[in-house]
Amino acid sequence: PTGAAFAQAVEDALADYRIEITEIPLSPDRLFALLQRTTPERRNLVVIEGDFVFHLPRRAVWDALQDPTLLVRALPGGMQLERTGESSYDGLMKVGVGPVTAAEFTVRVTLLDQEPPVRFGMVVDGRSGLGFTRGSAQVTLTDGPEGTVMRYRAELQIGGRMAGLGQRLLDTAARMITRQGLEVLHRELAAR
Repeated sequence: PTGAAFAQAVEDALADYRIEITEIPLSPDRLFALLQRTTPERRNLVVIEGDFVFHLPRRAVWDALQDPTLLVRALPGGMQLERTGESSYDGLMKVGVGPVTAAEFTVRVTLLDQEPPVRFGMVVDGRSGLGFTRGSAQVTLTDGPEGTVMRYRAELQIGGRMAGLGQRLLDTAARMITRQGLEVLHRELAAR
């Protein structure tokens, strides 16, 4: 029963791959061969996209998006954010969604492909006792008739107990948190 229990645990852990283990013992080479035969489903994937208008010049918006002291105040549940390299940040957030009580997440954000003050990409990795989120995002800033238009698209994989909340709740919460953060950031910038 130990081998079968182990095989079931591996199947559960790799549920996105929909593999079935029919032989034990399971060597790393055998597991690798099973994984090569399939493509994972993209379950618990949250896609956040949209635009937001800042009634400010593009350079001011760009600078704000690089300022950890301003960003931590704009992030719902943001507790701490510091620059740890030229294009990386580490932080701490407290996030709760639906029935999952607020949990502290350690967050690492790495900026990529920066073209100031036009666009940048980022990789996000967040972890807590309740699960993880990781993925990437693209942000573009353009001049519009009312100010700076920010277009964004993020794809985040959610795992652990947080993934058990259901896709609709995760999607709604992600959009709401994003919109709230942008509105707070806009108010902070306008107050400056």
